[in-house]
Amino acid sequence: MFRYSLITAISLLSFGLTSAKESAFAHFLEPGFPFCEITVDARKLGKGFPKDNLIPRGLVVRVAEDTYVAYDTDLCRMAVAWSGGFLTEESLALKAYHEPLAKKGGGQKILPSPIGTPLAATGLYPGIQLGTEPKLEDPRPAGKAEEEIGRGALPKGQVRWRSVEVIGKHVKIRYDIGETWIEEIPAAFGKKSFRRHFRIGAHPESALSLVLGNGHCEIAGKSSRARLTQREGMQILTLPESTDMQTFTVVQSAQKIERELPWNVPPKDWGNASLLWQNTIKTQGELAENNTDYVLDSIPLPMSNDERRNVRPIDIAFADDYAVVVTFDGDLWKVSGLEGDLKEIEWRRIAGGLHEPSGVRIKGDEIFVFGRNGVTKIIRENGRLVYQNYSSDFWQSAETRDFAHSLDFDSKGQLFISKGGQQNDFPSKHSGRVLKIDHDKKVSVFASGLRNVYFSFRPGTDEIYASDQQGHWVPATPIHRIVKGGYYGFQPAAPWGVPEPEVTSPLCWIPHTIAGSGLGVVWSDQKRFGPLSDSLLYLDYRRPGILRTYLNERDGQAASVLMPTEVDFPLLKGAINPADGQLYVLGFQIFSTNSKPIRGMGRLRYTGKPSVLPTRVIAGKNAVTLTFDQPLDSSVGTVTARRWNYQRSATYGSGHYRPDGKSGEELLPVSEIEFSEDRRSILVATPELSPVHQLAVSYELKTASGQSFSNAAYLTLHSTAPLDLKKEGFPNTDFSKLASTIGKAPEAAAEVAKPTIQRGSVVYKAIGCAACHSIDGTTKGRSGPSWKGLSGSMRELMDGSKVKVTTEYLREAILDPAAKVAKGYNPKDVGMPSYKGIIPDSDIESLLLFIESLEE
Repeated sequence: MFRYSLITAISLLSFGLTSAKESAFAHFLEPGFPFCEITVDARKLGKGFPKDNLIPRGLVVRVAEDTYVAYDTDLCRMAVAWSGGFLTEESLALKAYHEPLAKKGGGQKILPSPIGTPLAATGLYPGIQLGTEPKLEDPRPAGKAEEEIGRGALPKGQVRWRSVEVIGKHVKIRYDIGETWIEEIPAAFGKKSFRRHFRIGAHPESALSLVLGNGHCEIAGKSSRARLTQREGMQILTLPESTDMQTFTVVQSAQKIERELPWNVPPKDWGNASLLWQNTIKTQGELAENNTDYVLDSIPLPMSNDERRNVRPIDIAFADDYAVVVTFDGDLWKVSGLEGDLKEIEWRRIAGGLHEPSGVRIKGDEIFVFGRNGVTKIIRENGRLVYQNYSSDFWQSAETRDFAHSLDFDSKGQLFISKGGQQNDFPSKHSGRVLKIDHDKKVSVFASGLRNVYFSFRPGTDEIYASDQQGHWVPATPIHRIVKGGYYGFQPAAPWGVPEPEVTSPLCWIPHTIAGSGLGVVWSDQKRFGPLSDSLLYLDYRRPGILRTYLNERDGQAASVLMPTEVDFPLLKGAINPADGQLYVLGFQIFSTNSKPIRGMGRLRYTGKPSVLPTRVIAGKNAVTLTFDQPLDSSVGTVTARRWNYQRSATYGSGHYRPDGKSGEELLPVSEIEFSEDRRSILVATPELSPVHQLAVSYELKTASGQSFSNAAYLTLHSTAPLDLKKEGFPNTDFSKLASTIGKAPEAAAEVAKPTIQRGSVVYKAIGCAACHSIDGTTKGRSGPSWKGLSGSMRELMDGSKVKVTTEYLREAILDPAAKVAKGYNPKDVGMPSYKGIIPDSDIESLLLFIESLEE
């Protein structure tokens, strides 16, 4: 069981473990820090302003206490400036920042919008162009839907975003066009105006046109040959060819500008980035008792009464002597002391303002972060803090579910990233795919058809292994090996312009009731992690829990077994620390989970004690073998087996179907257990096994030292071939004699159980209903309605009709959740699978009795 130290408890409570009041944390755009990357929706500013002004990759700069300038980093334009307030809390991170359980729906219809009075804006076209006649149109090719604006960076040869540098309370933005570099520093100018300080390098071959925006503009310090014109409501500054660097200031406002401040003097309080976040925060971990093979040590997260920053960790990466942790709210922490007894852990912030980052990696001494604004290289040296744009050529829509997921480097130093595939409004070219970014920064699609994919490279190879999440077109939780050109079945992320390719099958499926939400996958240390050394470990967010995956290299298939280690915080990502070879995991709540804490971090540590997890799981044509880390008691033990298939469809998840196509699971007869000579392996014979999506082998065994244990292995059989019994440790076994002990298939006993309210309460927790449906009337943190008072109530459906919640309605909702979608829920994002064939009828009836008992 995960244990909290006093320090951990105080830290988590201070971060609002159950419900954070707005005063618990400082503003999302951190006081004292000049910017944050975020999507900005400026499509409804009013008369005289562009109507299509959506900024999927935005950079919002605070130039005064209540004045903001937002840049579009794809089009390198000043997109909108306003005064009076920040943004509406409609991004995924912003909405849940002060209220951790507040949920944000999918799509891009309701997004963060400016609060207050707009001062200036531009439309969807590059902010700087070559020549004297700039085109006021988007030069990027459209995708399947013209309405999709998030088309990535501009083609080469046009203006390109390069970096943002923090200089005290200001930022210096750098972009280039052709061979010419441009630097810009936005700053305040009175109460209803703002100024933009420019330095532009030589451009002897071509004039430049800067599209400044609507409203009023005045220029100071410009070349005498420069001219300011207006076209289609936009102020355009044209700079003739020049062999010299030019420096000037633009002052912009919605109204006539009052000249109350000097214009052409850049800010004097630039300062030094080293003055940011000088404090080091110390925490102290707590070691779990060494009472089993793998235990979870507690690692408290940092807390600062001065900064009052919400810390929601989403990924971790290690160098030789330190780690970096990135948070969903855009902060990057450097951490030391993550080894040994965890008594002296030191945290120091080194960056902030990133756009919902989800991945971080260290390559040499360089830190790379993957967020919605692209892949950013963080440079912090000699008092400078620079966010260098490593790659943003791939598409990024404003869709709230167009997540950044994973990033990693292959052995050649080429970067790979993965993006979420749930597009509720418009399809996006690079969503639901694994992308490759080569040394020349060229982006190509490596694999497609993925819903929410997280991946990692196998150490010493360029083999990519990944998880995905059950949902539409994904019938259960898969473990994949990602291959070039692979298509993995999520149809909204299928390749464009070609017939849908054949689906690349997963290595194995895992039932939704065992692994409800696939997140990070991590390859363990090759030698120092005990029986789990050189293993693929899968992190499940919903339970939360950790599973080991067993690869069958011969047949290209695999099996998974749930580790008994309990985790009491949401699991998202993890990484192996090269200093101690152990697994460090972290996460926070963002969608429905069984976890009560909002966030947490821990270390999965091998204690040296014997393990009861299998070290090998494999099935052949007529048998299954499991190998363990220690000798077993050969006088006791039972094994049962069942199998079923899934159906891939447009509905969420899948029920269970017997090989003959009927609903449910097939119970298989098995032989007596045969123990190997060293008693570390067991063998059971089965009838001839044919390919099947899911073979579940449950076992109850006892070690030679007297420890009883039980678990289940979940295999997928793409093909079957006879086992090599000698290799599996059974050289002298008479298989025909063993097979003769196969009995009849056992009868399903669960159907006999009498439905009861108490049994319904047990099923409610066991199959994961508790993660989405409360029983106390609350809906925060839940993706489905509360069950309290649900029975007997009236429900309005998406089509406007109303139905009474009867027993028949509830039964249909369990077996076919998409049949009647209630108003207020997105029919494209019904997040509940069918339980048809998954749980017996008696358990369904028990659930109905339990729901009906929760009337007001």
